[in-house]
Amino acid sequence: MVMASVSKEIRRPEREPERRGGHLVLAVGHRHGQILFRNPSGHTPQSRSAALPVERFGVFFGGRGVSLQPSRRARPGPVLPGVSQPVASRPTI
Repeated sequence: MVMASVSKEIRRPEREPERRGGHLVLAVGHRHGQILFRNPSGHTPQSRSAALPVERFGVFFGGRGVSLQPSRRARPGPVLPGVSQPVASRPTI
């Protein structure tokens, strides 16, 4: 998976972007020449979980991203004073 910097206009891929980058999406895979990605701030279900041809995705891509390996577990680190558990493990309901 890659957290990719794309133009916010990726929500409406039929439009040309004003610029590249500045908005984050999670690229979760590729299939048949398309990039599969998740965009939590998408306006419709189709724009929140979407796929675009590699070339079209490239029009929005700012050339920056962070590669993530979700299958690896983080090693426990030092406990911060005043924090009883990692913030990310708290329920977000």
